Amino acid sequence: MSMKTPFAWLVVGCGLWASTSAPPTEPRDSWGPFRNRRVASASGRHYAVLRRGQPPGSGRFELVERRLAAGPIRSLLAPPARDGGDAAIARDRADRLLCEGALPHLPMDAAVLGGPPGILLFDTYARVGRARVLTLLDSEGRVAWSHDLDDLFGEVPEGTVHTTSSSWWSAGWGVDEARGVAWVLTLGDEFRMVRLRGGAISEPGAEELPGLLAGADAEGRVALLDAFQRRDDLDRQILHPLVHDLALDEGAPIEVRMRAAVLCRELGDRLDLRDPFVAATRHESMSVALYAAANLPRFFDSEDPAGPDPVAPLLEVLGRLPQPLEARADLWALLESAKLTRSALDALRPLGAQGIELLRAALERDDLESVVQVSLAVLWWSLGQTSVPDPVRAAIVEGPEQRAGDLLRALLGTEPDGSRRLLLELLREGTAADRTLADHFALSPDPAAAEPLERALARAARLEGDAGEGLRSRVARALDACRQK
Repeated sequence: MSMKTPFAWLVVGCGLWASTSAPPTEPRDSWGPFRNRRVASASGRHYAVLRRGQPPGSGRFELVERRLAAGPIRSLLAPPARDGGDAAIARDRADRLLCEGALPHLPMDAAVLGGPPGILLFDTYARVGRARVLTLLDSEGRVAWSHDLDDLFGEVPEGTVHTTSSSWWSAGWGVDEARGVAWVLTLGDEFRMVRLRGGAISEPGAEELPGLLAGADAEGRVALLDAFQRRDDLDRQILHPLVHDLALDEGAPIEVRMRAAVLCRELGDRLDLRDPFVAATRHESMSVALYAAANLPRFFDSEDPAGPDPVAPLLEVLGRLPQPLEARADLWALLESAKLTRSALDALRPLGAQGIELLRAALERDDLESVVQVSLAVLWWSLGQTSVPDPVRAAIVEGPEQRAGDLLRALLGTEPDGSRRLLLELLREGTAADRTLADHFALSPDPAAAEPLERALARAARLEGDAGEGLRSRVARALDACRQK
């Protein structure tokens, strides 16, 4: 349908990471120039050319009908050249220009309709969730209707993540021209439908959910199936025939098939797709592999002592993750790591207690590589667990320092309930990365940390050389800050 840009995970994922202190409540973000683009309709018989303009934040559009003698056209992003060089997306002069003009707002994404022709603009570039989030331009380039979040939901939806420029609220969206609706899905799993003719807003009933799923593209189906899995308050049995067929459709993307199979299991269908799940754990896409590994145990009999180790696939996939907490100059590498961790969380959360036990079993192993243990710990604490499994505690206390520091930064960044108690307990006991805890309490003073810091200072006094002097200085600074609090 259109060129979806997965921006939401950039912000949600970034909330998982910290350096030496907890992340700010509103992370900063920055925006490059809008990427000029050509957006084609599903049939490829109509397309729009969207370009940024002057002043910044403005843009222009052309809505075009493909000539009959030519084949269908595809959506395409222009190269990210500073001069906006976009010959590749330019309108074919032999095609019929239906209308052109100024965009009411630069979109994050867009869809072109075929009958009647039109352009549906999704959200506002660089002001996500804080301006127009759904706008329809008709075949003459006029605004047919336009909605913001307040129109759609009456308030900022639950689950929205705020940054300095934006309010990241969307988990997905799509258009179903056959049914004459657009749909949006929030990070809190709320749905809204908007009628293309007239712009009327409604919350879809259970009887409308199969239609939304059937009319969605692959990316939309992934978003909807994830939400259906989490929304056990819905009458999901109405979805069973469709998701059963999707799970068995060998021509469907594996991301869709796996989610359909998982939902089938939750609906009592004993559909067996072990082989596709096993194969998907080796998929080149880390998000696909993580989902497969986390959900594979659903398809094995837990009572069978001869059955495969359900933890092994997850460990194998996590071993491919980049180290999430090391200092990185490359922001995009950090964001990619955050995306992968969010993919793992999305895969594990619906498993509930089963997912927690899967992680617990993995963390109880004492032979994990550092990157795997840290990634597992991030997932463990991000899922709300407040304990420190014995091998993790041993690594924090005994080191090496790099691993201990990474694990402590994971605890600081995810902030599970009880993390303050855990930090004070670990500092009192002594860790291989006392400097990490000292830096944290220097930035976030806590009077209760004074006594554990005094113990840390006594430990540092026994160290010789520059390392001991540097640690003593950092602990002393944190102790002064906590005493003055």
